[in-house]
Amino acid sequence: MTLYTLSCIAAFSPLVGAILAGFLGWKLGRTFSHSVTIASVAISFAASVGALFQVWDGARLDAEVYTWLAGEGWKLHAYRQYDATGDSTFEPYCVMASQAVRRTVTPDDAAGREFGKVYDLAFGFGGGLVAWRKFDPSDTYSDSEIEQFKTAFRDSHPATKQFWHELERAAHACVFTRRRIELGRLSFEMQNGTLLLTLPNDRKLPYPEARLMPGKFEGTRELQYKDNARGGWTDFGAWYGTLVENATQAVARDVLANAVLRLEAAGYPVVLHVHDEIVCEVPEGFGSIEEFHRLLTVVPDWAEGLPIAAKAWTRKRYAKSKAATTSAAPAAINGTALDTPAAQTKIEVTPSPVVEDNDKDDDGPS
Repeated sequence: MTLYTLSCIAAFSPLVGAILAGFLGWKLGRTFSHSVTIASVAISFAASVGALFQVWDGARLDAEVYTWLAGEGWKLHAYRQYDATGDSTFEPYCVMASQAVRRTVTPDDAAGREFGKVYDLAFGFGGGLVAWRKFDPSDTYSDSEIEQFKTAFRDSHPATKQFWHELERAAHACVFTRRRIELGRLSFEMQNGTLLLTLPNDRKLPYPEARLMPGKFEGTRELQYKDNARGGWTDFGAWYGTLVENATQAVARDVLANAVLRLEAAGYPVVLHVHDEIVCEVPEGFGSIEEFHRLLTVVPDWAEGLPIAAKAWTRKRYAKSKAATTSAAPAAINGTALDTPAAQTKIEVTPSPVVEDNDKDDDGPS
């Protein structure tokens, strides 16, 4: 029986039962009405049980993309080694946490790995204290400890830090000179007053009415453009973190869109996708979790060298991966464990002096 047939039965059985109970119940009695209603709901449930949900969770897609765009070699190597071998020594968030706290963090250390995740996501786009608090609003760490973490991240990510500033300088130079400016896999150009950021697949992100204005700090310039994200056509100031986040999430979106097209072409109907997660609903016995996982992790031609990892699982009902108790594909190419959310536990850090960072525009305009 096809998925379409199962879906129709699941959707319309209760409606048909209600119509029969309403039209015939007065003649055949209450018992008949109740029996028809119960039977129609049971049929609907049975039909829905015949479908499975297969889910991709691109657990670290944003981090993979900004690392690839920046060319942070040691981190790309760790991603690839982990995906190829499953060696916990290279588990990305554990590597991040180990660098910050100066001790070995393994996947078995749930709190340590969760710390590494916050550490990577909060600081990867140039953020600092404000960004950290958005991911972790607790008072687990003091402001000075978070500043120490930020400094450690930037010291260990020289190519990433350089990429932040070069991307901003390229945007400013393009607006000022009206000439095309290339930066690695990205480029900027001006067309009729709109700054266009060209992505690796040639898709363009527009910044309408782009211009340079006096910056937040003396002697600096800020890129401003028109934006309607807040419900109106208003001026918006973009610092380097804005540009890095835009480029990263746009590329991540295109990777996900490519995966959606491959899945649909292979007969896996996508019923939901959000950020870095794709959900397909398929008849029981269709395809395999291994094929599903393989389709997800194909690297597009325009993204050569981008490490793409995915967690894939299947079950009768949609839920987050921690609740998936049926078949699960590995998080990496060879098979790695699913995520385990960590409790809010403080990771002890060996004290070290905080080095003042010269990036005055940390966390962007406030």
